[in-house]
Amino acid sequence: SRTTSRGQALPGYALMNTTLLWRPAGYEVALSVYNLTDVRHFARTSGSQFPLLQEGRTVRLAVSRNFGL
Repeated sequence: SRTTSRGQALPGYALMNTTLLWRPAGYEVALSVYNLTDVRHFARTSGSQFPLLQEGRTVRLAVSRNFGL
């Protein structure tokens, strides 16, 4: 069970994340979506009396270049 330091119960949750990866010659391109269903959830913190609301849906695009070193 998840509770805060004050004994307040926190609801459970499930998150769905996904990443699409493409590797053209010498590159890597990744598109990620975190919390795909935009679930509202809270994190238990140490030392804090109140749970922290976590981020909703987040999108990340990353491009990397491989120099073959």
